[in-house]
Amino acid sequence: MGQLEHFIAPDIKYQQLYQDILTKNPLSAGAALWEVGQTLTQAGLQLEAELKEIFIQTQQVNQDWAEGRFRVLREGEGKQLLDGMVVDEEGRAVIRPWSSFADYTRGDDLPPTLGEMRNLITAQGRLLFPVTPSRDSFLFWLYSDQASVLQLLVEERLDQGLETKPYAIEPSIAQAMPDMVMTVSIKRGKVGIGKFAQKGMVLGIVGFWEHTHSDLSEGRGYIGKVRVEASKLTEHIELSPLEKREVILSGGLPMDEKHNVTVLRMDPQIARRDLIAAAFQKFTGESKHPLVLRFNAYRPWLGEFPKHG
Repeated sequence: MGQLEHFIAPDIKYQQLYQDILTKNPLSAGAALWEVGQTLTQAGLQLEAELKEIFIQTQQVNQDWAEGRFRVLREGEGKQLLDGMVVDEEGRAVIRPWSSFADYTRGDDLPPTLGEMRNLITAQGRLLFPVTPSRDSFLFWLYSDQASVLQLLVEERLDQGLETKPYAIEPSIAQAMPDMVMTVSIKRGKVGIGKFAQKGMVLGIVGFWEHTHSDLSEGRGYIGKVRVEASKLTEHIELSPLEKREVILSGGLPMDEKHNVTVLRMDPQIARRDLIAAAFQKFTGESKHPLVLRFNAYRPWLGEFPKHG
């Protein structure tokens, strides 16, 4: 129960950690400027490697604390998809809680990378820790499919302490929806495509890709997408917020011309405002199978961030 009450930081301090690294990378007297630069670069890389391990271990130790803290933050701020923050050694937030889904949708105030965490820690001279809730995988489904989804979660023993809630959609968009959308957060990696297919449901993976064509991403640099992997119920399908004409005019090549994949194009106006809603609105009109969407929180400090596509 102690982990529910307070944040547990590692025993090591930043000054000790960095001093140990410098000891392993000594500078000889009269070293040339390039040698100094090389040594400091090596020390910086070692610091990043050490910090990554510290972040992983600290997250594991504080799973229950983090889950409880994010539950309070989501309710208090009225933001359902909060999934990350940076805290100090006492568990105080030093970078506002964020939603990686919302941040990559906007394309700004992105979650910190490992290098950015190193720079922040070095500047403040103390250890700081990026943390996520223990349940950092979000599921979405239409209310009409709720019984099937909950049955699967019960069978997979994922139902303990789960709180299913309506997913907030703008009223103007909600009018175009086939049904109310529900959501719940679970631990990642616990249920996949095959399990949903056994229950007659299709799983769509929500994510983003980095795009170099600013006219496509409207200067944001990231474009949302939904990937439906092939299963016994369906072929590989990509749900895109881009019109084929947009892609061609930007100098790109449409995905269905590059790969053997079916592309369903979502309503771009809805998709820019709410990718989740746009995916349900499009897929429901194209398939007889119920759709469940999954979004896993991005953790850039562990190398998890949208890649170029």
